[in-house]
Amino acid sequence: MKKTIIIIAIFVAVLGSLNPLSAWYANRGFSENNIHKCMTAASLKKAMLNFNGASKVYSKIIQTFPHSSSMDDARYFYAFCLERDHETHAAISAYRQYLGFHPSGQHANSAQIKLKNLIALQQS
Repeated sequence: MKKTIIIIAIFVAVLGSLNPLSAWYANRGFSENNIHKCMTAASLKKAMLNFNGASKVYSKIIQTFPHSSSMDDARYFYAFCLERDHETHAAISAYRQYLGFHPSGQHANSAQIKLKNLIALQQS
């Protein structure tokens, strides 16, 4: 029992330190004009279920690096994080934008399904 409590405490401490670390990493990525660092920071926030923080980083990535090959992922995960953060109207708009830019993109099928479900949910 004591061993389990120690493991949980370590896990919580590590998890708690990742959010400030991901913010620092995102800031460093933007200052260095390094999209890979920014995408990693956004992914960390998303993995920690900090969808609001992740959506803000993805939004800034989209604005800062509009012609990057990472835009397929950035636009999709921006919409995904908005959806998970219960920002339904914004998520619908973001999924539509994703499909406008990437109609046959890596996440197009998933985006179409999510968009259809969000619209149906909104109409009910």
